[in-house]
Amino acid sequence: MFDPIRFGITLSQALNSIKHTPGSFSSLYGIDKDEVSAVIDGISEPSARLISILENHPVIDFTLFSDDLCKFKNTYIPKNLFLQSKKVSNKSKRSFVRGKINYYTYKDLAASFDSPFLPEHITPNLKYNVEDKVELDNCYFNKGHLEHQITLFIGEVNFHWKRGSKKYIKAMNNLDLNYITPYVPHTFTTRKKGSYIVAITYKSIYSYFPSNEYKKYASDSTQVEAIENSNKQGVPAVEFWQGSHFNSPRKLINRVRTPEITLHSTDFRTSSYEGEIHSWLYVIEGNAEINDSNSIYQLLAGDSLLIKASGVIVEFKSPLTRIVEICLSVDKQQYERFVKLETSQLARSHTNAIFERMYNDTQTWF
Repeated sequence: MFDPIRFGITLSQALNSIKHTPGSFSSLYGIDKDEVSAVIDGISEPSARLISILENHPVIDFTLFSDDLCKFKNTYIPKNLFLQSKKVSNKSKRSFVRGKINYYTYKDLAASFDSPFLPEHITPNLKYNVEDKVELDNCYFNKGHLEHQITLFIGEVNFHWKRGSKKYIKAMNNLDLNYITPYVPHTFTTRKKGSYIVAITYKSIYSYFPSNEYKKYASDSTQVEAIENSNKQGVPAVEFWQGSHFNSPRKLINRVRTPEITLHSTDFRTSSYEGEIHSWLYVIEGNAEINDSNSIYQLLAGDSLLIKASGVIVEFKSPLTRIVEICLSVDKQQYERFVKLETSQLARSHTNAIFERMYNDTQTWF
């Protein structure tokens, strides 16, 4: 049976995952912002037009809303490669205000609803000097989000984050990377005009379940045991890598699905892995050519690519070409293990109350 309250919560979570507000999403698709807000609040049922937009959205997984409403999942034909050019990304450009200033400029990068990656190109507009040691106001921080995040820093960007009421800051430099745990409040400021970040968010295992099933997975007997043992050792809220030392693949150990991060400066071929693996690429500089045995694609700086097959050849066409690649398991046979691991990590990073937020949260992420 259709549940408007649960639909609204799921819609709020879906918009958060693709970094849209009710206002920016409504403006993009030419629908009434008040309608979207009323649906999120559970006051109104979604119109046929809104359902159609969600059902046919290239990134939102409509199966999470209601199996009774969803038809698209039965007709979708998966693609092994999904390329998004810089020109196409520019069409999704949108700005968000924080603290009464134009704080961020967002652009979408290559993504598909049947892959875990939800990446964004983000330009921070607020200039901040770390040496000044002036505490950044709370209005500039987001509330954290369900998705995990790997951030690639281009230029000179500051990373700010909070644990409880305490604020931290780290000056990041060109090609540095970090990892952010779900629901850790954070923000970014710039030290140099033209700097930006590539926020490679990827779905929590809980993102694959309808929100009305969160409690079931978090309260399952096997998960309760994981939560009870979770306080034995905490996990760091963030991790960092220096770009100057990034000459070999890095793997996030003891994290869900253990993503592998590589900064390529020579030609490469996507490998054949045990289980299913998706790769996501972003061209930092230079240009390259993609050959998947069926077609050849040209890649330029600012382009992004999602690969869902092995054996793809990436040939560099410039000696200055650099590409960042993230590999992530999508093997559903391992999901039970992933749920246990993520449940434990969430409890260790926060408290068990985080699962209530996951279930009922309709706040925007910022």
